[in-house]
Amino acid sequence: MFKKNSFFNYLLKKINQNKDIIILLISSCTLFQVVIIYFLDASVKEWINQHYFFIIMLFAVLLIIIFINIFFYVFSDQLHKTYENFKDVDCLNCSKRNVDILSPDEYKKRMNIYSLKSLEDIERNIKSNEQIWILTSDVKLETTVSNISKIMDTNLKKGVLYTYFIPDIIKNSATILQLENKNKKYSNFDLVIVDKQYKFLFEKIDVVIYSPNNENRKGFICINFSNSDETHYFKRLSDEDLLNLIGQLKKIRGKYNEKQKD
Repeated sequence: MFKKNSFFNYLLKKINQNKDIIILLISSCTLFQVVIIYFLDASVKEWINQHYFFIIMLFAVLLIIIFINIFFYVFSDQLHKTYENFKDVDCLNCSKRNVDILSPDEYKKRMNIYSLKSLEDIERNIKSNEQIWILTSDVKLETTVSNISKIMDTNLKKGVLYTYFIPDIIKNSATILQLENKNKKYSNFDLVIVDKQYKFLFEKIDVVIYSPNNENRKGFICINFSNSDETHYFKRLSDEDLLNLIGQLKKIRGKYNEKQKD
């Protein structure tokens, strides 16, 4: 079971790395208890004997609390390491949550910004057997009567390969199920369910990547400048950021495919 669960493998690794310290702490606590009991007077020893079961239960509760603290420490440490894998992707600094500091006009001047219509044109003209990767937690455009939905239908029929990277926390949402049911008849449509440890990715960015395995690859991060769902702008990712992100998504996809085989 542990071999299939990377988190518990990581937990065991942490414990193994610190086993000397853990053994020392347990030995010290045991020795301390023996010394304390040795110097206690008879009445106290008698009280301990009478309440031995209660004391054992108290120690058990303390050990459980310690274990829970270790568990959360290791979990947070693993999340930190997960973030470290993506820290070189500069687009995270231009995320949904950070664009409010600039006005739309100022931001457009500083950054290479594309409209939704521009991306529709790119997607409409993509060749058959090419791939489109979408990293998102919102598939509203794909499941409503929109240009993107119509373009996607046309592309699937002509053989374009679509892969959606969807966070595990929303895999059973109505829109995701609607998207899956609508396109499950196509062998060139795929959903990759991403572990919860990558949740921060979906909180920060929505990304579409055209032809990820081709020299003409293009990647865009979605940035909304208004509260209206109809207004979408996209910043094109640099080649370095795009290759970095593609590499990480390939690892995520590989792990997901391995789990599916198991």
